[in-house]
Amino acid sequence: MKRLASILFALLFALSAEEKIHFKTTDFAPAPDSAFSIEGKANLAVYHAFRKKYPNIVPEGNPMGLKFEGAAGEAPLLMSIAGETAPDVFAVNGRQSGSFVQREFLTPLDQFINIEITEEEAKAQGIFNEDIMYKDEFNERVKGQAKDAVYRVGPDGKKHFYFLPYSYWARALAYSKNLFLENGLDPENGYPKTWDEMLTTAKKLHKPENNSYGMLVDTSGGASWIALPLFYANGSKFIERDKESGEWRATFNDKGAVEAADFYLQLVDGAWKNDKGEELYGVGRTEAAWPLWNKGRVGMVFLYINDLLINADTNLSALNPEELGIVPIPTAPSGEKTTELHVRGLGICATTPKEKLLATWRFIRFAGSAEAQKEIVRVYIENGYGSYINPEKLKEFGYTEYLHTVPKQWAATLKQSLEDSYPEPYGKNCQVFILRASKPLEAALTAEIPRIQDKEVRLKKLQVLYDKAVVETNEKMLGYVPEETMEFRRKVALAVIITIAIGFIAMFIYIWKIFTPPKNEYAKKTKWTKNLPAYLLLTPAIGTIAIFNYYPLIYGSYMAFLDYNVIAGAGGSDFVGVDNFAAILFDSTFWISMLRTFEYVFWSLILVFLSPIVLALILSEIPQGKIFFRIVYYLPAVVSGLVVMLMWKMFFEPSSSGMFNQVLDIIGIGPQKWLQDSSLAMISILLPVAWAGIGPGSLIYLAALKTVPEDLYEATAIDGAGFFKRIWYVTIPTIRPLVLIQLIFVLIGSFQSADNVLVMTGGGPGDATNVIGLEIFYNAYVYLKFGTAIAMAWILGFLLIGLTMFQMKRISNMSFTAGDND
Repeated sequence: MKRLASILFALLFALSAEEKIHFKTTDFAPAPDSAFSIEGKANLAVYHAFRKKYPNIVPEGNPMGLKFEGAAGEAPLLMSIAGETAPDVFAVNGRQSGSFVQREFLTPLDQFINIEITEEEAKAQGIFNEDIMYKDEFNERVKGQAKDAVYRVGPDGKKHFYFLPYSYWARALAYSKNLFLENGLDPENGYPKTWDEMLTTAKKLHKPENNSYGMLVDTSGGASWIALPLFYANGSKFIERDKESGEWRATFNDKGAVEAADFYLQLVDGAWKNDKGEELYGVGRTEAAWPLWNKGRVGMVFLYINDLLINADTNLSALNPEELGIVPIPTAPSGEKTTELHVRGLGICATTPKEKLLATWRFIRFAGSAEAQKEIVRVYIENGYGSYINPEKLKEFGYTEYLHTVPKQWAATLKQSLEDSYPEPYGKNCQVFILRASKPLEAALTAEIPRIQDKEVRLKKLQVLYDKAVVETNEKMLGYVPEETMEFRRKVALAVIITIAIGFIAMFIYIWKIFTPPKNEYAKKTKWTKNLPAYLLLTPAIGTIAIFNYYPLIYGSYMAFLDYNVIAGAGGSDFVGVDNFAAILFDSTFWISMLRTFEYVFWSLILVFLSPIVLALILSEIPQGKIFFRIVYYLPAVVSGLVVMLMWKMFFEPSSSGMFNQVLDIIGIGPQKWLQDSSLAMISILLPVAWAGIGPGSLIYLAALKTVPEDLYEATAIDGAGFFKRIWYVTIPTIRPLVLIQLIFVLIGSFQSADNVLVMTGGGPGDATNVIGLEIFYNAYVYLKFGTAIAMAWILGFLLIGLTMFQMKRISNMSFTAGDND
């Protein structure tokens, strides 16, 4: 009876207890490394404080897993949304917000926010709800510059609240005090206040022979990110919303933008002479610069400072605070000094179940609340970071004893930067503005425009590049094309689609005829029921292929005519007709990517297809140690493909310390930029592919070489044929079927290559390695244009079917026999 009573008591307790609500989040959830970093400890403290306040709500971590560099860095989240595995709460920053809103990835927070009345007014009216954020709390939480990004017009034409900020980051100028002292500059007051002073100071600090550099700059797809504070400071807002139409337009070709670009390019590659009369180009370090910055060998860099911990940026916290100066962005020639504001927040995924909405709302509200900030400040102080906390937060949470320890320079810079700042672009598809706006900078460096002495000439050339980039950005990123232009493009696209459709049908009929055996008298008399067991055995294979290959193919055909929304699916996506095909047929980037793909295929045929044949022929002639050499050449295949690419990427380090450059130095050749050089990047990508694949490929050919009859070799030897004639007239004709099959594999693999390029260069420099597979990936998971990506894939598929058909026709005329070398 006692046992029964205890069981009943436990059941009653369980029933009376409030049910726990679990949800996935990308931020503030416990992680394996939470206890090893100050940021992890702070986030963990916020998590425990939230659980203490809401014990029935359990946030759980949801790591994205995949990680990409550059503009593709946010693709894993979009891929998880497309795969319906997205977390219930995920991070949202300013530049992402426009696309997330447009694609309906976020649940509007209207039911939880009321900016019409304050909390006191709600209490006075008797309508107060503790789960509602009122006007006073909202204004304190959301800075004025960020309100338009948070509270904005949605796809339905009405304004909604879409996410809540929890952290603000402003860009400032950081500099190495030690390097200033080393070069005779006052580290406290000798920092640059204007652009001209910044260039002059950088020239004094730039002494490559001493391994010291004036500034940290970038020449890749991230160049516009490094340069963005200069654009803002000179009055250019990069991408703005038209007040009348509400549409977003790229504006980084205005006068302020072009002047800012010219100044940045002077930092990167402008011609000047040092005190010794030596001609130098640029005052910055581009490659492998961050390790040098952390060692105090780079003078200046634009970095973020945080509204809680001033040096929260890892590239700031890695330095000794006493050796680090942080000052506002130098004043531009226009007299302005506006800097960039990066807003970080949390939003609720549109796929989150309704029963979890309140729990997720409580979490994102708590994450940026005063309670959470107090926990973060406490952890920072307990771990010795009290001297670098925003003085306003020290006062708010009662840690006034640390106020005098905060560097006055840092505190003043933070206050000014947060007040005089403008948010990063937050319109539709603005998550990739960095990539688009970097292209004219890359093009200018390739054309050596910064080295032109006449500034007016430089500005005119830059204006042309930026005008072109703005047109492409408005069309590619923001989707703006005049209607009369679209009408013409639609007609061309329709003609191309009809041609593709006819071509597909014709090729299908042709392939069917090729592989349909001629009917004989026996086949005519045989009933289909006689072959029924064979058909039954084939059914599972045919069904599998139909489900996993042909169904996606047919469904994808329909998606190519939609502005596809992964949240709503095909049923909630807008039908756009042939617009996706019209967009890519007149997209210069698409045709450039096709050209780069053919270039990739060309080098693949030389390095990936031919090299195993040559190696197999050589290994077959080695009299001794065959097993040893075969093992040596096969070993690279054991290493993971991604590991191979990352390993070789380190070998291609463009500085003189890079492994390959050290080898070149031995033979008297200067360092090469490798992956940063448009003439070498493609070959550099394919070298590790060939290195890893040459061994397995050669073993396949070695096995085929054993089928070549020895008597044919003996006959050609008697006839006086040498080594090369034997290869040409005996070996190659005998193994031709295998060669053709391998050729098909290499061709198809080359056209579909994207992973290697993504890891090595991301398509850069410029568009030098932007193959079609990577362009499809970018359109789908960076630009969020899934319909356009599928249209590209169809055009690529049409091309591949044509190539494959040609090769299969050749193979169908061959006969395969087993050789006998006994």
